[in-house]
Amino acid sequence: MKKIIIRASVLVLILTLIIGMFSINAFADENKAQYVYDPAYLLTDEEYAELNALAAEISEKYQCAVHFVTDDNPELNLDNIQMYAEDLYLSSPVLGWGESKDGFMLVLGTADRCYWLLAYGPYGNYALTDYGKDWMSENFLSYFADDDWYGGFRTYITDC
Repeated sequence: MKKIIIRASVLVLILTLIIGMFSINAFADENKAQYVYDPAYLLTDEEYAELNALAAEISEKYQCAVHFVTDDNPELNLDNIQMYAEDLYLSSPVLGWGESKDGFMLVLGTADRCYWLLAYGPYGNYALTDYGKDWMSENFLSYFADDDWYGGFRTYITDC
């Protein structure tokens, strides 16, 4: 019985990862750099456009991509969000900056209200230390606690 539960859990996690990868690539616009992915629809169209422009500006300035992703999948939780974020980032051709895919990505699981803050690449890992992640999290989580998604994501982007 235990093996069946473990296999079912692994299958659900794999399906979650596949759906997440598809949603990122489906939201990508070939003609424009995209940094904000909001399939959970937490933002208005105006907020989405403003945050994407701000993330693009900061990414261009530092040549290190600043992304965030929302996901309302109920299977995404504290136990699997780190693996989900890492797999999503590494498997997507639209995430990261340059060949080394330097960047930061905040993944917010809305169903379980969990998050993961990822740094990737030589510059991304150098720039965002564990201390920096803790400091940034304290800043944006206070907005999320009040369901102020725009304020939280804006704070995350500007802190990057």
